[in-house]
Amino acid sequence: MQRITLSQLTQTATQRLLTLGALVTLSASSVIAAPQQAQCPDGWEPSPSPATKCQPGSFTHQTPQPLRFRRADLKVRQYRFSRRSTKRIKIQVANAGLRAARPTVLRLTVRRIDGTPVGRMMKIKVPIINGRQTQWVSLNAAQILPKTVALKDTTFRIDVDSTNFVKESNEKNNTTWHNL
Repeated sequence: MQRITLSQLTQTATQRLLTLGALVTLSASSVIAAPQQAQCPDGWEPSPSPATKCQPGSFTHQTPQPLRFRRADLKVRQYRFSRRSTKRIKIQVANAGLRAARPTVLRLTVRRIDGTPVGRMMKIKVPIINGRQTQWVSLNAAQILPKTVALKDTTFRIDVDSTNFVKESNEKNNTTWHNL
């Protein structure tokens, strides 16, 4: 076990307190922080440096990040059509946020088939996606498409979190279009 002298302890305490930006007064028995001066204008605060009396408050206080940037942020990163079936698609859903996204619903809405406006819709579940992670989901649109029509030949929209169940930092980037 290593022995620490009083002077080493005092020196270590002084270094730690100075790194925190406080003026300190040391004595052999205690450590006392010097009182702050209250002669600074609005938005400024007393400086820990004896060279300047006041400094802008932003130098000493780190502003916390707003809560909305710590939330999940779901979006469609990419999608790929199946080589085996003309009605299947794989969709990569990304969570660009810091927090995990709860299970949600992905909606595929076919808006045009051969130039004719339609509104055929299909929903699938998306599992939990941790922050800064992606998840692939597969969808078979055979139920909503005619037998002779391939999904890639239609105009469709993909909505992640179509029910707005997940509170996100950006709710406006949940939609992707194909052949718009």
